[in-house]
Amino acid sequence: MKKRIIFLLLVSISFVGVGNVSAQNKQDVLIKNATVMTAAKGTLQNTDILIRDGKISRIGKNLSAGSATVIDATGKYVTPGIIDAHAHMMLDAINEGTYSVTSMVRTRDVLNPTDISVYQALGGGVTAANLLHGSANSIGGQNTVVKL
Repeated sequence: MKKRIIFLLLVSISFVGVGNVSAQNKQDVLIKNATVMTAAKGTLQNTDILIRDGKISRIGKNLSAGSATVIDATGKYVTPGIIDAHAHMMLDAINEGTYSVTSMVRTRDVLNPTDISVYQALGGGVTAANLLHGSANSIGGQNTVVKL
C-alpha cells in the first residue's frame, strides 16, 4: 500500500512540470568529432551529428553549431540504440511454476515501469526490449515489446 501511495504521488508531481519537459527536449545539440558506428554505412571517423527537436537532422563533418549546445566527442563512440531481444527487466516473479504450459499469461500484465532495471538498460544503450516470461515452463506466456 505504501508503495502504491508513493507511486501515485510521484505520478501526480510529474504532471506539474509537463509543459517544461517538451521545451527542454527541443534544445538543439551538436555532437562533434565522434566515431559514429552506423548500422548500414560502417564506422565514420571524426563525424558530427546535429540533433534538432530531439531527432537527428544531419550527419557529416564540420557541421555548423548555430545556437546548438556543442558536445566534444573526440575519442568517444556514438552507436544506434540496442534492441534487447531477450530481456526480463520490469518484471517480478515471472516464473509460473504450477503448470508446464502457461500460454495464458502475459508479461504486460505484470510490468513495473518504475523498476531500476529500466535505467540500467538505458545506461547500457538499450532503447527497446522484448520482455519474455521466465524459463520454468516448456511453453511460456506472451511476450511484450517495449520502447524505453
